[in-house]
Amino acid sequence: MRAALLVVALAVAGSGCGIKSVTREDRVAASVAASKMKHGTVLTEGQVDMLDKDATYQCQREKRTGTNVPKLTCRSLRRVESDTAQAQGLRVKTQTQAMGGGAAE
Repeated sequence: MRAALLVVALAVAGSGCGIKSVTREDRVAASVAASKMKHGTVLTEGQVDMLDKDATYQCQREKRTGTNVPKLTCRSLRRVESDTAQAQGLRVKTQTQAMGGGAAE
């Protein structure tokens, strides 16, 4: 009985269950479709995961010190994710040190 279940599980896993892998062309097509959406459209996490992270950019206006002219800054989604992860890591490290969890010297 156990061997029969294993064979069935392997057969189902080997068939791919109809799941299609995402290709680069799929990601580019999703990025093009997202670029044609109305400005300010909010994307779901699944939609963002489908985008080509190196070819899709997030732009925002930033106020600069000493001038009233805002600067338009654009970063790739991969860079945004990297910066966010780095900031989260620094936040966790700072909180740990504030609680006295830092290494003793």
